[in-house]
Amino acid sequence: MIATSRLHTAPTGPALELGRVKEHLRVDHSTEDALIEALIHTATEWVETFTSRALLTQTWDALFDRIPEAGVMRLPKAPVASITHVKYIDTNGVQTTWPTLEWQGDIASAPARIVPAYGYTWPIARQQLHPWEVRYVVGYGDAADVPAGIHQAMLLIIGHWFEHRESVSDFQVFGVPLASEHLLWRYRVPSI
Repeated sequence: MIATSRLHTAPTGPALELGRVKEHLRVDHSTEDALIEALIHTATEWVETFTSRALLTQTWDALFDRIPEAGVMRLPKAPVASITHVKYIDTNGVQTTWPTLEWQGDIASAPARIVPAYGYTWPIARQQLHPWEVRYVVGYGDAADVPAGIHQAMLLIIGHWFEHRESVSDFQVFGVPLASEHLLWRYRVPSI
């Protein structure tokens, strides 16, 4: 089941430090710092979309229309550090928090999963758009905690974009280097 995701609390700081990226680019002046910072931000967004992983700590809400037929709710982003709450709109139209003792969260898996605890069943939610809301914290922590393979892929992407500032040149299309995609494949979260 595909969930709608909504950012609740954005990460603070960049996923790569400006100095490290400038060293990789062999830039020793500050005239292009704004461009490099924009490339860091854009590369972060690209990597997070490609892998379905959050690099820095952030909080998201996953909104679901219904419980999947298999009875397992899967969260769309990883790595999950914690699940803050599971709420649903009951049949009277009131948003209700599902007590934590009545459900289990498997945050070690990617994607993370939520199921009813032993002896419990899913509560009955109102039939409407997005009656289910799961708030959860994702990310590796700060920039120093991001895996080296992801950082290396980002450096390759940023370096490529820094050198090729247009999308097409001499009939060549510039996207991301193939090597960066190869580095990121092992971090991809299976789609839900």
